[in-house]
Formats: sequence, structure tokens, C-alpha cells
Amino acid sequence: MNSYEASHSIHPILSRVARSMHLTRLEIMWLIDWPSSLPMIMTGARLAIASSLLVSVTSEMLLSTNGIGTYLQRSQETFRIDAGLAGIAFISLAGIVVNSAMAWLERRWLFWHYRDKTGE
Repeated sequence: MNSYEASHSIHPILSRVARSMHLTRLEIMWLIDWPSSLPMIMTGARLAIASSLLVSVTSEMLLSTNGIGTYLQRSQETFRIDAGLAGIAFISLAGIVVNSAMAWLERRWLFWHYRDKTGE
């Protein structure tokens, strides 16, 4: 949804300027559409990764015989609160690491976007 919305939220003046410069459709996509859409696409990717982590743990709880979700469920069934908290801490740490990696990639690939927003 973010990719679709990003491609439709490009300012119309940019397309007019590109046409006045006689750019081909491929050049317009590469020089205007892609850089304008990339920040929202990266945001959508970060949201999708977070959602996939939640869905994978939940599906492991319901459908799998191995995995962190099953480990949490068995810890709950045997009243091993320490093991359950350790599993939750592991999932939290994994989420923080993945989100930090995506934020680093976003800052590295979109340095021009953040530079413009901070006024440097």
C-alpha cells in the first residue's frame, strides 16, 4: 500500500517539468518517480518486516512443533515464567536488531532525503 500511495503522491509539477525537458518515460521513472517514492517504500518495508516477525511467532505458536512460539507456549503450560520471559526478551531483541538494521539501511540509502529534512 505504501508503494502504491508513494507512486501516486508525487507532485504533478515534477511530471510537467520532466515532460518540458523531453525526458523519456524510463528517465522520468528513474530520476523522478523512484527517488520521490523511495522514502515511503522503505517505511512500508519496515512495517512489513515488523508485521512478519509478529505473524511468524504467532503461527509457530499455533501450527509448529519447533520454534520460539512453541517454546513460549510450552513455557506457559509448564509454568516456567523465567523461560517465557527469556523467550519474550529474545523476540524483543530480534525485533530491535531487525528494526535498527532497516533504519541504518534507510539512512544509508536515503541520505539525501534526511539531509534535506534536517536543513544541512
